[in-house]
Parts: sequence; structure tokens; C-alpha cells
Amino acid sequence: MLVRSRWLVFSCALALASCVGAIEDPDNMNLDVPPRDIEDRLAHCDEDPPSLGVIPTRRLSPAEFRNTVRDLLLGHDASPTAALPFDEVSFPIQATERGFENFVANTSSVPARVVESYAQTAFLAAHAIMTNTSYRERLVGCEGADVRACGGAFLDSFGRRALRRPLRDDERARYLAFIEDKTEEIDFDGALELTIAALLQAPEFTYRVETQGDSEIGPYETASRLSYLLWQSMPDDTLFEAAADDALRTEAQIEAQAIRMMNDPRALSALTDFHRQWLQFAKMDEDKHNRKDPETFPEWSPALQSAIHEESERFVEHVMSDPETATMEELLTSRTTFVNPVLAEHYGLGDVGSGWSEAELPAGERAGILTRANFLAGRGLVGWGSPIFRGTFIIEHVLCDHLGAPPADAPGEVEDPPEGELNTNRTRYEEITAPDDCQSCHARINPIGFAFEHYSSTGAFRDLDNGFPVDASGALLGTDNDGEVDDAVELSERLAESEDVLDCAAQTWVAYSLGRRVEDEDVCYIRHVRESFRASGGNVRELMLDIVRSPEFRLGTRR
Repeated sequence: MLVRSRWLVFSCALALASCVGAIEDPDNMNLDVPPRDIEDRLAHCDEDPPSLGVIPTRRLSPAEFRNTVRDLLLGHDASPTAALPFDEVSFPIQATERGFENFVANTSSVPARVVESYAQTAFLAAHAIMTNTSYRERLVGCEGADVRACGGAFLDSFGRRALRRPLRDDERARYLAFIEDKTEEIDFDGALELTIAALLQAPEFTYRVETQGDSEIGPYETASRLSYLLWQSMPDDTLFEAAADDALRTEAQIEAQAIRMMNDPRALSALTDFHRQWLQFAKMDEDKHNRKDPETFPEWSPALQSAIHEESERFVEHVMSDPETATMEELLTSRTTFVNPVLAEHYGLGDVGSGWSEAELPAGERAGILTRANFLAGRGLVGWGSPIFRGTFIIEHVLCDHLGAPPADAPGEVEDPPEGELNTNRTRYEEITAPDDCQSCHARINPIGFAFEHYSSTGAFRDLDNGFPVDASGALLGTDNDGEVDDAVELSERLAESEDVLDCAAQTWVAYSLGRRVEDEDVCYIRHVRESFRASGGNVRELMLDIVRSPEFRLGTRR
């Protein structure tokens, strides 16, 4: 068997693909437009043509890269008898304070560890495919007796799918010459392996490159926008055929494709991953959060953490899988959950048998994603829950209001109470935030955060804190649905009835679809999406369709 050096694959691929690098990326503006602060800019939305701010050239996020390599080489529905090497490669997770990995994928400089991860995947995946008879036959479809004919046919098929558009004549000629040259040095399959590795590192594979200008983008670019928004992956054959037939121009054509795509399992996976990023499911794994005091919380374990993560994803999948109930209200108020024995014990549900099963959480204790252990433990410290972290997250991520940084001399988080001191978590936080210069923010943060006092640092429900009855009374302030609440269940219900929450979710989805924070020029687009989202009752699947139906979705990349 011919053994090829990984360094040979790496160096040849980089030489052909010109390495993984930046492609003219503009500065990414970081302007946020809170939903209730833009009304004075909207007077001419119905009269002016559609407009957007700068759409950056987007590098594939780690999830998009993995999904694209999988679909390109295996086919999304193929039995993975030729395992791809994702377990062998570390993909750096890149997230901003907004939680979206595709935001920082637009920076003009690419960290060396990201380039290395992509390169490792390229040569490992190419070798895995070309040394598997069934996948090699499916991908190549011919033998190498006539190198030019077979190599050309391979480039016409695989090259279009890899770069998500037909190869230009000069590209095809360059790759074909490379195949012919390497066939003489190694053999035909070795040449194709190097070519696959090169294409997986080509800038136009790792980046989503779009035509500049204010006019509408082309059909292949539209196909990619659809697939990466709805699937976090490349277009399928049906989308490529529609692009080739120039059948992605009208709202009706795009809507028909989107409806088809939303019925594919990849859409549910993408919906779940959006919520993983938006609601920061990985927050619980940060060192300062997952180091729970073992004496206070002996039940905290890697098995419990793993179960908490899986519950979050199973719950979101459950909510988003039904087109009728895929709503913000269901996400914020449903008591349906999925537990295994260790998580059932944590939630006080008793014996649920082995494995995972559906369950209903106690009505007075839990309601929706914000009262689940992931959100709560991710915003809990070593020995106690943090009402500041919990309240701030809701204000900034669920309501899209931005508090700004605290004063430079603001005290940090509360410390462990002195031995024998008889006070509660709430009392300590009230004391540390009592000064007048703190109240400009904490007058709003604390009433939201205190509503979660029934939950410990691990998200377990409690009625007592340091021997005192828990006081979880609070209030929602600064919204269209203000009011006092007795606890987090009532807070979640009040949030579910708020149009500000719907507006924030719609704006967040628009930002995610654009791969950047929203800008002044986006306000009319945001208004349209917000209004439609409200009219649908906060249905997230309908929101996705409305985003792709909008004329702004087809606008070109403006510099």
C-alpha cells in the first residue's frame, strides 16, 4: 500500500490552494440596535428600497466546517462506514460575548490553531475517503485510465460542490494540471487525494465569498445563504440544480426551497445549535462556573454535567421539532423535559428507569429553558447562585438591552460569608449593590436575578437558604410587560408574554443570519422581521421562512 506523508499532503495542498487566509474582510462594526431605540429611524422604510449594512466575507465556523466536510465527502444521509477524522482534530470554538461562533469567523486574521485544525481535517479526510472503496467510487465515479477525462469529470462534479459554484476555466485548468502532474509522481488516486485536500483548504471553500455590490446576489450565492442559515452546511444537489437553472431569484422560488429544507433533519440540528450558542449552553463548562464546592454540592459530577447538557439539547429539539409549537412561549414555559436517572434525581423526580425518558417538571418549580439546570448552573459560582449573572443575561440576551460595563471601582462578586454569619444569598447581594452608584443598573438587574433564588448554584430547587425561607420575589422592569413576580416561574411566564422578548429574538436571528451584529442600515429589515414574528405568535420556524423571503436576504455584499 502506498503510504503518503501527511506533510506531503499538507505542503502540496497549501501550494495549490494558496493556504487558508483572509479574503478582503472589512472592519466588522459592533453597533447594536436595541429593539425599542430605533423607531425614529423607521419613518421611510415603506418608501425606500431594501437596504443592509456591510455583509462580511464569512469564514465557516467550526460547526459549519465539520458539517460541510461531512456532506461533501459522505453525503449527509450516507452510512458513515468511512469515518471522518473529527475525533482526531481539535476545532477551536470561537464565540463572542453574544455567543455566536460565526461572528468572530469574520476577522481578517486567522489564528494559527484554526488553520492547523482545518489542514489536519483536510488531509485526514481526503485519505479516509480515497482509501475506502465504496466512498471513493461514489465520489470519483471513474477510473484513471484516461487521467484528463476522469480528472476533468471529477473536478466538474466535486469542484462545483466543494467551492459551491462551478469552477472557473482557469481554476479547472490549474487543478487538472495538478492532477496530471501528481499522477505521474504518485498515482491517480494519490493525485485525487491531494486535490481533495487542497480543495478543502481553498479560500473559497473555507470562506463564503459573495459578489460585491448593492444588487441581488447570484443563484449559487443564494443557495449557500439558504443552506448555511437553515442547515449550517453546504447546498444539496437540489439546491445546486436550482442554482444552475437560475431558479432562486423570486420570493416564491426561495420559499419553496426553504420549506423543503425545513423538513430535513439538518434544519432541526441547526435550530438546536443556534439556541446552544444564543443561550450559552457551554457556559456551565467554564472553570469559574463548573467548579462547584464538593462539600456543599456532593451530587455535582461529570455525569450530572453531561446529563444537563444533553437535556438542554433534547428540550430545544423537542420544542423546535413541531411546526405548531416551535414558539418562544413554549421555549420559556414548557415543563416537558427529558431526563436520565442522575438528572431525574437532581430535579427530584424519583425513579424514571434506565436511559432517557420524557418527563414533566413540577409546576411550582420549573417552567421553560431559564429554569433548567444548564442556565442556572452556568450562572452559579462555587457555592451559591449569582442573581447578577442571571439577571444580566436576561436583560442583555433575552431583551436585547445592553447595560454596559460596570464602574471601574465596582466591587466584584460576593465572597463566601464569614463562618456562622446568618444571612442569605439575597441579603448579601442586596448589601453589595446597595450604593447609589450601583443602583442605576442593579435596580433592574436584581429584581430579575432574585426571582431565581429558589435555585442553588447547581440549579437544584431549594426552599431554604442558610436556614431561612427563600425569598424569590422580584420584578420585570423596563419592558412592555413589567410587573412583580413571586419567582422564576412567574418571571418566565411574563417574559413569554412580552413583545420585547419576541423583538429581541427576531433581531438576534437577523444578526445570526448576517454573521455580525446589527447596524443602522438594517433597521427596516429588522422591523419587518419583528412584525412578522409577532404576527406568527413567536413561531421560530415561521421566522426562518420570513427571513429568507425578505428582499434583504438576496441583497449583495456591500463594502
